[in-house]
Amino acid sequence: MKPHLATSVRLLVALVAAISITLLVVHGLQMRFDKNREAEQVQADLHNIARAMAGQTRQTLGTVDQSVRWIASGMDMTQPASVVHQTLRTARDATIGVTEFFFVDATGKVAAASYDPSPEPVDLSGEQPFAVPPAGPETAPRISPPLVARLGQAAGAQIIRLARPRIGPQGVLEGWAVGTISIEHFHTLFESMIARPRTSIALFRDDGVLLSGSGEASSAFSPQRSAAQRSDVPEPPCRPQPIGLVLDRRHRHLRRAGHGGLFQG
Repeated sequence: MKPHLATSVRLLVALVAAISITLLVVHGLQMRFDKNREAEQVQADLHNIARAMAGQTRQTLGTVDQSVRWIASGMDMTQPASVVHQTLRTARDATIGVTEFFFVDATGKVAAASYDPSPEPVDLSGEQPFAVPPAGPETAPRISPPLVARLGQAAGAQIIRLARPRIGPQGVLEGWAVGTISIEHFHTLFESMIARPRTSIALFRDDGVLLSGSGEASSAFSPQRSAAQRSDVPEPPCRPQPIGLVLDRRHRHLRRAGHGGLFQG
């Protein structure tokens, strides 16, 4: 091969190699740019989902608690049973997410309910969230862990109880005002918010008890969750705050919905 031809071939090979390396570098930078842009989009999506979850959960809990607070402090429980029942039933039918409202007397027995004008006096005294007596008026509702409903139209379904003690003029416990919320309500609500197949949403109490959720988000909050769900652990006397988590499984991004909890007492 002639010297000038060999030189030309070497230059051509070097040029092709340089172009190939440049293309690989450009491709790598483009992939990194695309990955960073996707990650930023995921973060933005999770932020929007977390905000929506916080707003909707606050609305559900706040609306139910508004009625529970009124039953605990303002409702005249000396009215005829039929009037109390109709009042509770009207409140139930007007409140999204709630399955029943009822009143438990100081001994822990059901005394009035939205589902029956003469409810059976079922004893709930040993159940959550009534197990620990209040020391006095409480500033926020108690929230139970998930339970299987025993009463009303949701019997057999998974629910949580939101309850406030009714304290008499002398500071004596007169009973408990209770609203039950379907776990399925939260599940349906959260599913409607998910736009990415790898996203999961979960709702906890701030002591680690899982209230509603599925996928990896349901185990991403606290190592204390399993211990907190044991039946031998006493119920905290006041306000386990609901906490929301939104998780993207692929990018491992995690966002907490609501700073300081999802319930504003």
